[in-house]
Amino acid sequence: MTLPPVSPLLNSLFNVARAKYRAENEAWVQLSYRLSGRFNLVTALSSIQREGDLDILLRCLEDEFNTSGMDFSFHYQMMFSETWIVACYEILRAFQQRDREAAKAGTPTSGVSELHEFKSIFTDFELLRMPIAKFEIAKDNKLEQPLPMRRVGDDETKPIEFYDPKDPSRFHIMPKGVSSRGSAVWLALDVRNSRQHWVERFVLRTVWQLSMGQRPCATTARALSPHPMPLQRTADFPEDRRVIDGGRHGPRLAVGDLLHGAA
Repeated sequence: MTLPPVSPLLNSLFNVARAKYRAENEAWVQLSYRLSGRFNLVTALSSIQREGDLDILLRCLEDEFNTSGMDFSFHYQMMFSETWIVACYEILRAFQQRDREAAKAGTPTSGVSELHEFKSIFTDFELLRMPIAKFEIAKDNKLEQPLPMRRVGDDETKPIEFYDPKDPSRFHIMPKGVSSRGSAVWLALDVRNSRQHWVERFVLRTVWQLSMGQRPCATTARALSPHPMPLQRTADFPEDRRVIDGGRHGPRLAVGDLLHGAA
């Protein structure tokens, strides 16, 4: 049996996504021109548009999320979602670094990275990027002592484990799952502010655009309104989410008030 070539199928996926989300695709293109101009960084143009392409493909997967879990669609959706998180973080970090270097040199900055909205969205990307890319808690050097943690699903009868930032064999796998919108969610651990909170990819991509002065298109605005944000949730998992557990070396949660004493 002759198998079909993969490249045309891959092109078709993105073409279908662009056709379905024409307005969102155009919004990403406009955003790429706006930001590359503000930061005088023309190479960011293609980088932002690539993440825009991946975003609208993910929007399609989120729309079609299958709660039965009988195929590997969500596996690929999570894979693409985490790739999108890391890539977007690097773009924002480059913008932030460019402004810092401009300020240090005494030249005008873009003003964008100084906005509260930019700092807020950058923080969430940063909190997700470290566990995804390095299997470590973001800014774990801020921990003054080992952080007590409990594995997902364990009750108080199970022993508490510790995340020691000085231990070279340390690891952290974020609890993750899917929201009622079909979008990937992660439980971000913020040791600097002693809190855990849920971050949803769909909301990140929307705030990404809003924080840069890009108005959401009509479909995005409608999609946001009926769904309360699943953020600021701590150790318990919302019932409407499918949670992914990695088994014996799976995700762990910081334990209650002990989080406050560790930072």
